[in-house]
Amino acid sequence: ADASTMVNLRSTSSAPPKVLFTIFAGRKYHLLFQEPYWLEMYKLGAIHEIHLWDYIPRQEPNGGSTRVYDLNRGYLDSLVKKYDFIKIMDPGDVIMKETYWYDKDHLEKENNVVEWHDDGSAALRYPEKRSFSEYYKYYTDNPWDGVILKADDDILYINSTQVSAFAQYSWDHPEVFFLSASVVNQGLCSHYQQKYGNAIPRELLDLTNLPADGFGESHRSPAHALLVHKHFLASEENRRRFYITEPEYVEFDYSININFFAIRGDQWHETYEVIVEKLKREEEYLDEEAITKNIMQWRGKKEGIYLPLVVAHATYSHQKSVQQEVLTDWANWAKKERSELYGNLLDSWKPPAKPIVKGKFSSVKKGP
Repeated sequence: ADASTMVNLRSTSSAPPKVLFTIFAGRKYHLLFQEPYWLEMYKLGAIHEIHLWDYIPRQEPNGGSTRVYDLNRGYLDSLVKKYDFIKIMDPGDVIMKETYWYDKDHLEKENNVVEWHDDGSAALRYPEKRSFSEYYKYYTDNPWDGVILKADDDILYINSTQVSAFAQYSWDHPEVFFLSASVVNQGLCSHYQQKYGNAIPRELLDLTNLPADGFGESHRSPAHALLVHKHFLASEENRRRFYITEPEYVEFDYSININFFAIRGDQWHETYEVIVEKLKREEEYLDEEAITKNIMQWRGKKEGIYLPLVVAHATYSHQKSVQQEVLTDWANWAKKERSELYGNLLDSWKPPAKPIVKGKFSSVKKGP
């Protein structure tokens, strides 16, 4: 049995929450890895609905539709036909009056506006120029009665049997505003994975020092990404070490990458509020910093990591030089070790083109 089949025996006195799974979509060559886990989680009753937020660039600056958009949007449309629990969400449909004062000048300078609408919404070429704020605004205006989970599109692995317990922990602990999964290839998580489970041996990488910024050197290191992913995939024994139940939860006080997290629906409005507050204070859209570092500093929120839920994140922008190799390793593992889960889904999968990167890999601190 793979580590994803391990059952969490955590008990709770409250009723299970209704769970919404949301994704910033979407690059097909990433999402194909995640797709089987959606069905697995849905069949387990761990999630009840999925919203795919279409953050694919819609147009080139010259106004022409991109081939990339057509390919990826076609994939999203096929998912809606395939699964009745999936919806596609369009950021352009969200009215953003609170930020219009800033958006109009900023987005037009970025040559990002296709068309402004009278109500403050806009058709954008690259919606991420607003740092996904439409997403946070939508669930502020349309509260979800339960727990909202958010995943990046490049989450490659989810320990599905732990998702219910993860959502339940968020529901049972309203004092914890933001709850992260234990993410493979995330600096702060890697530190705790080594500290509490020896999941990443020190002779492979020395992660003894707590990364004060929540990211650490590993966030910027292609070499780290390769080492950690290859170690995780190498054996079932290795993967089992990432599954840590003692402690169940660790608190952090600065920041973390927001690759996979849970927030209660009745507290969600604070994500958008602090994004707008940051915009007014600093004239900057940055959701990751706003809902971690800033909300802890400005509103005294508590945040932490739920260690039993293990997910794997592909690569960050600084690690893009190894993206092709990382994804190819995962595709080979999925076809060989999880063929019963994937079926023929990855038969025609191809990695993205390898980017041209100047310079060499950043160094990593080896263990003794």
